[in-house]
Amino acid sequence: MNAVPPGSREKSADDPAWRDRLLASLRDCGVPTPTRNWVLQWFITIVLLIGIAIITIVGRLILKETLRTEPDIVVGWVISITWMLFVTFVLIRIRNRTVRTAWQTSARSAEQELLRAGFRRPILYLRSFQLDGRIGQPSWLEILLGTAPLASVEQEMTKAASRLGPVIAIGRPSEKLPPLGAARFYVSHDRWQEKVADVTKESQLVIWATGVTEGLRWEISHLIDSIPPDKLVLWAHPHLLRLSAPAREAEWTKFRVALGSLFPQPLPEKLGEVRFIYFTHDWAPRAVAPPRRIIPWSSATKDAVNAVLGVKQGTLLESNVVYPGPRPNDTLAGLIGAADPVDWRRIAVFFGALVAFRLPNIVHDPRHFHDSLIWAVIITAAAVLAFRFLRESVAPVAAAFVALLFSLLLGRFYFLADLLRACDGMERTDHPEEADVILFNTCSIREKAEEKVFSD
Repeated sequence: MNAVPPGSREKSADDPAWRDRLLASLRDCGVPTPTRNWVLQWFITIVLLIGIAIITIVGRLILKETLRTEPDIVVGWVISITWMLFVTFVLIRIRNRTVRTAWQTSARSAEQELLRAGFRRPILYLRSFQLDGRIGQPSWLEILLGTAPLASVEQEMTKAASRLGPVIAIGRPSEKLPPLGAARFYVSHDRWQEKVADVTKESQLVIWATGVTEGLRWEISHLIDSIPPDKLVLWAHPHLLRLSAPAREAEWTKFRVALGSLFPQPLPEKLGEVRFIYFTHDWAPRAVAPPRRIIPWSSATKDAVNAVLGVKQGTLLESNVVYPGPRPNDTLAGLIGAADPVDWRRIAVFFGALVAFRLPNIVHDPRHFHDSLIWAVIITAAAVLAFRFLRESVAPVAAAFVALLFSLLLGRFYFLADLLRACDGMERTDHPEEADVILFNTCSIREKAEEKVFSD
């Protein structure tokens, strides 16, 4: 393994010509920069959105009149459901695809993003091209409920990291439109390794999404050999694949077996809720998971990126962001139905039960179908938020209360130790050099006992 020359990063950071070198390299990639008529695309999008709005308004008026004059309740019920399915799975899908295409057409290239960002060094995002298709898929909320297009995890990562600098990535040469997120630049197949080396050298940070392809093997080998450890951040790909918890652990194990031996120090064996891993000066990995969130659909990726950047910029302590593993109160939180991550199967059952509760009203009058769905969505969201609140506030307090109850007979030392274990996930150790917090248990009756603490 080649050592990174001491002071090379500091010298590069003070070099004002880095942007000219990087732009010159991006302009000589062997692939012409694609041109897109974003004005025409947005004109088509606006016209189409107006047409969809007119169809929706006219359709609702016709549906309302039909249900008012239709004597057969079953026929009215079928017509109402058919209209809702047409709006959700046809009109809204057309709307979302058109809007997303307009966004992709007007997306900036890597060169434009660098010029716009001034002299802030870029952040290079490296990943397998196969990952783009997986993380760019519409969410289940968008597919089933017809919500507006939601940001992908790459968009969330880019938005959080862009406060430090522009995020750029290599695009697939055959793609007609770039995925939303990092600004793309395109490279011929025979020169991609050369361009990765050029951009890596001038970047302030490299975010590398893990995986098991051979291209990733070369990338991580090059990164480990050529850049300082604190310049590399791993993005754990199992969380990007929408897998169950056991499947995520299996995918992480597969990655560690395939590429884990390339790292100077071993990576964490268990993934858990870890999204990102950064490294200390001696390549010791530090795993970062998003903080506990009361709102379940808030961005876990953005929270984890902000934690990593906080450590890099010195605004957060490493002890506040490093993932300690599952907390002791996770079992208690699971009993009240607030386990993290969100159990969508429980939510679906709860939502279905609410709809079934309203089914007699829907059968009696199909016009209540739409209102019943909205009512069920609101009640389900409120229930999830309530469970989250119980998880974040009631569960730790309950665990602390149990610790208090069982520790009063054992003295103040055991009470404080159990309290830290319950609320902060700390573990007891008999080696002072390994401890983050040291508790001294003294006697307040005899003054000599307290004085001995300071003498020791």
